[in-house]
Amino acid sequence: MTTLHYFDFYGRAEVIRFALHAFNEPFIDHCITPEEFLKTKRKNEFGLLPCLEIDGMVLVQSKSILRYLCQKHNAYPLEMYRIYQTESIIDAFGDIKDAIAKERMGKNEEESLRWINENMPRWFGILEKRLVENDNGGSFYVGDTPTMSDFVSANFIYDFFMRPGKEDQRSLLETHGQLLKAHTERLIDFYPSLKAYLASRQQKEF
Repeated sequence: MTTLHYFDFYGRAEVIRFALHAFNEPFIDHCITPEEFLKTKRKNEFGLLPCLEIDGMVLVQSKSILRYLCQKHNAYPLEMYRIYQTESIIDAFGDIKDAIAKERMGKNEEESLRWINENMPRWFGILEKRLVENDNGGSFYVGDTPTMSDFVSANFIYDFFMRPGKEDQRSLLETHGQLLKAHTERLIDFYPSLKAYLASRQQKEF
């Protein structure tokens, strides 16, 4: 049975959960405690989580796991330039997350939100320009069906700006990132099983 091992929060594993639910891949969501992790981390390649037991293998590194799932379920491009388009969006979201994490160090919530309000509209514009280049923003980042980049984008936008409890951030998205909001809703609607998961999942702080 496919088993995802991670802590009891969204974190780096949530985009993997997005994909597993979207692709109707049955799995056990094994939430481990920090104490359990310290006892077993030497058994994990690179000593990190998440890891995914699937198809007789143990996969590690969240983006690599997601890439495996997308390739397995035909949600990853084959042509070289489309691979570049997909991977560059993924890297852009990595840059955004790194910038937010750096900005949060040693600062309170108010200071962090101020940085987000001042800087995220620029990122919204960059990402929406890429969406507009494909079907005038009415489809996905690459082609007319979701790829790995769409999962990375939708996971970040939904959990940071759209999920219950994110009303303050939602207004920023609705003002400056309407295409990204529509794109996220489009991906969720594309996969009824993902939509059902999000409607019923336990709410967590992060």
